[in-house]
Amino acid sequence: MANLMRRYFMLALAALCGAGLAGGSTPAAQAASGDIKVGVIGPMTGANAPYGNFAWRGASLAAEQINAAGGLLGHKIELVRGDSQCTPVEGVLSLQRMISNDQVQFVLGDICSSATVAYSPIVENAKVLLLNAASSDPTITLKAGAGGYQWTFRNYPTDEQRAGIVLEYAAEQNHIQKVAVLSVDNDYGRGAIALSKRFFQRYGITAVSEDYFQISTTEFLPILSKIKSSGAQAILMYGYAASSRLGARQMIEAGLTGKIVLIGNADFIQPDVIKAAPNVLEGAIEVAAWSPDFDNARSKAFVAAYMAAYNKEVPPVHAYTHWECQRRRQNASACRSKNASGTNARKPPRGLSGVLDGWNTPRGVVLPRRCDGWWPLAGKVSPCQTLAVGRSPEGRSGRGRRLPAARRRWRRPAGCPAMRPAKRHTAPAMPSVRRRRHASAGPGRDDRPCYANE
Repeated sequence: MANLMRRYFMLALAALCGAGLAGGSTPAAQAASGDIKVGVIGPMTGANAPYGNFAWRGASLAAEQINAAGGLLGHKIELVRGDSQCTPVEGVLSLQRMISNDQVQFVLGDICSSATVAYSPIVENAKVLLLNAASSDPTITLKAGAGGYQWTFRNYPTDEQRAGIVLEYAAEQNHIQKVAVLSVDNDYGRGAIALSKRFFQRYGITAVSEDYFQISTTEFLPILSKIKSSGAQAILMYGYAASSRLGARQMIEAGLTGKIVLIGNADFIQPDVIKAAPNVLEGAIEVAAWSPDFDNARSKAFVAAYMAAYNKEVPPVHAYTHWECQRRRQNASACRSKNASGTNARKPPRGLSGVLDGWNTPRGVVLPRRCDGWWPLAGKVSPCQTLAVGRSPEGRSGRGRRLPAARRRWRRPAGCPAMRPAKRHTAPAMPSVRRRRHASAGPGRDDRPCYANE
């Protein structure tokens, strides 16, 4: 693997999964008629099919492991596969079939943000819990929670979060001031660049060129030739593995190796992308929710099980997020079943309340804390990361104002395990980057607005 300089935005993924699994229809009620059905929806066909199939494999592996251990509350999990083709129209049709024909009560998906945005009103009306396991559009979060879609949750970082972190790191650590935008021409690519532009002035960054390409594009040399003479220090790229492989190879042909660094989120960390052009990927900066080489026992166990199940295929992030959420759903549903009754079984979920007793995630042990309905994460994480900042959402209780202690209390519902007090850790402002050992800690501070259900 190339000697990469990487920055991982490692969210406490299991805790965020739990936000979407603390309530809803109880598995005990659903299991009365047989297996517990969980929908997995994503692009199973079309240009983005590889990502949808990764997600399916991750969720399937989790279901097999849960069933092998006795199932959920004594009942087997049955996955229902849905194909969105990465479009809202096909996705909504597939989701409606899952709900009406297959009677699913939990849905994991989608890879594509535009489809996930379209799902929220559908699941809200049907009172089916939707856990966004891979979509990065911040709109999903902004429309959820109190006063919005209460049956929609996320476990994946937003493009706004990723854009801010990667640009801060590139500017402060690599002293990058000029970037050339080269991004995929779809909602994801254009949306991520639009959000990135919000941080340009803050970090003193200027875009010297701006180009977009189709998913099917195979020729990047004309654009790369223009970038070569533009004075850009980095290429800001949002896209997918296939485009990154081709683009990296053609950067060698354009004579850009070692002269321009790749930054953004375009599967730079995937082994096959690195193998295509290791010298070009040297120094690449990517913000990712998870990486298969993360040095954590739980993560390593997942990678080993996945590779054993799928012919030594190295799992990408979308396989992991769907696996992790399926596993956490087991714990959350079991805990919720102790408190649920026929009167509250169809009420909207209420975040993390009573779901966890110190979840062991690849970021360490994370404990939940309610924060006036906002920013529910707190607790013991790795010494290099502090997740709980107690900040209010912009425009709600003041810009970045710290919430009073009385509004940050978390109360354990009856019937769920007691919580251990959380020990807070203070991290350095920016973790050092080490070659051949990847900086995996999140930022020591967190200036992001506090979103509902995150």
